[in-house]
Amino acid sequence: MLEDIAVEADRRTLRIYGIRRERRRRQDGSYLLAEIPAGYFERFFPLAVPIDTNTVQARYAEGLLHVHLEKLPQKNICNVTVRSI
Repeated sequence: MLEDIAVEADRRTLRIYGIRRERRRRQDGSYLLAEIPAGYFERFFPLAVPIDTNTVQARYAEGLLHVHLEKLPQKNICNVTVRSI
């Protein structure tokens, strides 16, 4: 399952993509509604603040993907002065 999920991050965007395999439904259960499609998926998440891409961590446990992001320290953000000409 882990080889079917990929996480990419740059300073302002998180991308999660992969393939969800078709699963056989259990015969001993009943479903009120099942809306999880199989196949390729991809999601982009714009980030409100720059992140430190060297510290991004991801883990998959019990059916959930956990992604840990840290803000880029303020001292590493370069402010540019705009001059009029």
